[in-house]
Amino acid sequence: MSTSRFVVLFTFALTLAPSAARADQWCDQLFDTLRHDFGYVPKGKCKKAFTITNNLNRRVHISGVTPSCTICTAIKPEKEWLEPGESTVIEATIDTYHVRDFREVAVDVTFDSPYRGHSRLNLTVRSRTDIVFSPGEVAFGVVKRGTPSTRTLDIRYAGESTWKIASAVCANSAIETELVETRRAGIYVDYQLKVTLKSDTPAGVIRDRITLEINDAYNKTIDVALHGMVQADVSLSPASLTLGTVPAGAAMTKQILVRGVRPFKIASIESDEGPFQIQKPEEPNRLHILTVTLPADRPSGEVVQHFTIATDMEGEPPLKLNVTAKLN
Repeated sequence: MSTSRFVVLFTFALTLAPSAARADQWCDQLFDTLRHDFGYVPKGKCKKAFTITNNLNRRVHISGVTPSCTICTAIKPEKEWLEPGESTVIEATIDTYHVRDFREVAVDVTFDSPYRGHSRLNLTVRSRTDIVFSPGEVAFGVVKRGTPSTRTLDIRYAGESTWKIASAVCANSAIETELVETRRAGIYVDYQLKVTLKSDTPAGVIRDRITLEINDAYNKTIDVALHGMVQADVSLSPASLTLGTVPAGAAMTKQILVRGVRPFKIASIESDEGPFQIQKPEEPNRLHILTVTLPADRPSGEVVQHFTIATDMEGEPPLKLNVTAKLN
């Protein structure tokens, strides 16, 4: 190869390299953070919710979520496709029963639309051997709306005889906590934490934590992970549509799902003033696919339109749908 040709190819490669690197990092800007340090934690489970927000003007698709090792788990988010302005959460869990001292793990998140990209979420943890949660978290599972549910968690400590948990508090008003000391013998101190999910908790995902205030050389507080799902007899997915910028003269349709635990009818669909329309189906069904229509002949400007969808499902309040768009 001639010297002049080599110089041209080398210069071309240098020109492409930074561009390729930047292209692969476009997705980092979608996350609220790429790193989290749990600090000193008991033997149990630690959870961190990473929020992804589509701040682009094109749809984003999350194609994969892969933890780096077996002590870390992460599942795909509820929404794999994000319209402009929409958000979702990737929750990563570290099982510290299998951690000695310090550990760093990662979760790789891959995207294939609008471009291929890859982001790495880094988590660090320092596991304590003197505090053990059993089970490692408060997991309610799926709870029918209107039904209270209670879980208990045992907290065991071995160390200073004066060690104490002063309080157990959850910021979520739907959660009640009751803390009882069950043993104090020499270096051993045990507590039982009773956690109740109230019957009036609205439907949806619960992803929260209970903060324990302790007198400790390492921590002033420690957290107990808490999660569950309150399920209604009828639900709407998604509960909001963010359509981003719609070009002038363009019509658009989007679909939403209304699910029930048994066949039901949609009694009415009402909305405030706006260009979007939804046609009401007449037949009962367990799953209704509703089409949200935006006609081509409509005014321009930013639109926020609120829909109320009433059903004949006994005991279920009307569903609320919000549609937002910027119409050029």
